[in-house]
Amino acid sequence: MQMRNKSTSTSLVMDIIDAIEKKVTQSNQFKDAMQALESMLVFVDRKSIGMLMLGDTGLGKSTLLDKFVNKHHHLLSEQILKGAEYPITPVPIIKFQMPEHPTVKCVCSDLLTAAGHTKPTGTEKELVSRIDTLIREQRVKILVIDECQHLLREHAGKRTTDVLNFIKNRMNKHHLVVIVAGIPTAEAAVQEHAELAERFSYQSFRLLPFSLVDKESLQNFGLFLKAFDQLFIDFEISAPSLCDKNMLRPIFLACGGSPRKFKYLLFKVVQRSLMSKGSITKDDFAKAYADKPYNDLLGSFNPFKSTSEKVIEKHEIWLTLKEQATNEQHKKRTTKSMRKVA
Repeated sequence: MQMRNKSTSTSLVMDIIDAIEKKVTQSNQFKDAMQALESMLVFVDRKSIGMLMLGDTGLGKSTLLDKFVNKHHHLLSEQILKGAEYPITPVPIIKFQMPEHPTVKCVCSDLLTAAGHTKPTGTEKELVSRIDTLIREQRVKILVIDECQHLLREHAGKRTTDVLNFIKNRMNKHHLVVIVAGIPTAEAAVQEHAELAERFSYQSFRLLPFSLVDKESLQNFGLFLKAFDQLFIDFEISAPSLCDKNMLRPIFLACGGSPRKFKYLLFKVVQRSLMSKGSITKDDFAKAYADKPYNDLLGSFNPFKSTSEKVIEKHEIWLTLKEQATNEQHKKRTTKSMRKVA
């Protein structure tokens, strides 16, 4: 196949960036997480039960949840319509983001909006009644709530208890399956509410960044990169293989194993190189990373300008620094929690 060797139009560059953004790769972790989500389907209409989906920003939680919702919203709708005694518009799954400063009223409003009800207004009592009607009449089975770290008392104060009680009461009244997702601190928001914590103890899944700690994890990251190699082939773009040993480790170190940071790096590489010359080289990665380093713990070290030996050495140092940073964050959270109790 003939590869492009001249500058690429702005519209095509944006098409490539859009394709990178939409690319979903079926890593082992992605498959395991989807399996965990789908394990909750057995409880639909049978039991009010919850699941926690945790992971740092940029690991693909929202992408995973969207894929789950898109697939099973259609399948559950078909089942509901087959058994319906009169015409209805089923909304079996509702996914929404927990507001930054949640109250029962704004959560109800966001729920109604996510279900396609425009301009929901009214008092808190009226909106709660509308939610119960929505769940009952449009056969809501599953709630998927993203960004649940906003329910932490340190962010929401006393309103947290009201919102958590609202969720618990909807689960009790309608036998809902509820999936909550957020960064790891979101777990603390649920644990602060004993009755709800028990319901969410059934299933949890923690998304982790890619790693290179063993042969299996290295192969898994390689499969992730291979999907983007294929993307460049599809667009007839001349580029080094991202799975090559001279590219794989530098890419991993540059993004710290984060899929989102990798995509951001690739955006810059594509934009900088294809607009000027229509092809991509390792040097383009070096320049893009120098322009915006995506791994703060590396300091001035540029993995795309270093030898394989130096990259491996820096990787070991980075692992130590990362562990120290994680322990420090945990220590700060623990200290803050102890002060609140005191």
